[in-house]
Amino acid sequence: MPRTKWDILLRHKNNHPVGPYYFPSLFAALFALHQHILDQQSESVRAKFQTMEEWHERSREALDTVSRIVIAIAGNLVTVSPANSGMQMIDNMPPMYPYIARVAIRHIRDRVKTGSGSWSASAREALERSINTYFERWDVSQGLRNTW
Repeated sequence: MPRTKWDILLRHKNNHPVGPYYFPSLFAALFALHQHILDQQSESVRAKFQTMEEWHERSREALDTVSRIVIAIAGNLVTVSPANSGMQMIDNMPPMYPYIARVAIRHIRDRVKTGSGSWSASAREALERSINTYFERWDVSQGLRNTW
């Protein structure tokens, strides 16, 4: 029986885990797509009758949403409860998890620099803790950790 919203999200109708395998790829694709849109110059041509600034705002909103989801996942990864140990969650995370968490951190930093969006320091800290927990679990050397 699922205990949390995250448990429900991670289960398919046949009780097969889905999240750890498919969601990270989806998140990485969303980050790449919307970051590409944000990298376009505001003077670029209109697309579908919207200005680039309108596209930029929608992409920032999409990245905010994905970042919030990744922050929620990070919180679950570092919170150990008797019913669902954090190590079990870490064991299920794919190799691309640190990348996704780092991209979310970068998005949060960008939003804070521009003064838009209200991101707490605890959100960034949860992401960093989850990356450190992941690296500790898989015994990643300090030298490799610093390349992220």
